[in-house]
Amino acid sequence: MDEREAQLIQLRAEKESLVRKYNELEAKQNQVLEELENKTKENQILHATKEQDDRALAELVGHNNQRQKVSYIEKMRLENYNLKRRIMELEKEVLNYQNVFDKARKDSKSGGPATRSRTRGSRENDY
Repeated sequence: MDEREAQLIQLRAEKESLVRKYNELEAKQNQVLEELENKTKENQILHATKEQDDRALAELVGHNNQRQKVSYIEKMRLENYNLKRRIMELEKEVLNYQNVFDKARKDSKSGGPATRSRTRGSRENDY
């Protein structure tokens, strides 16, 4: 009976550990989802700003003063370049958050610590 009680205590401790790990992963998942949502909103705002700037540029292309027209076009090109670069950075960041989220989801679905049994076949592959 003592062996069974020890095993029961061990299993309860493992269960508590897994529940804590699950709760931590769930909190991390919620945090990543919130950050992903914020970055997506920021990305949408940047896209909208770019569209407004493009419309303003289209209106000003017909401007009569050639010097002002050229300087404005250069300014818009630089701003568009900076916005595109920022969008690419944000898209990479969103992708990174998505990968972290997917990994956290995968870890939470695994149900326990990942262990690998070493069989003769796997030991032969190591050499």
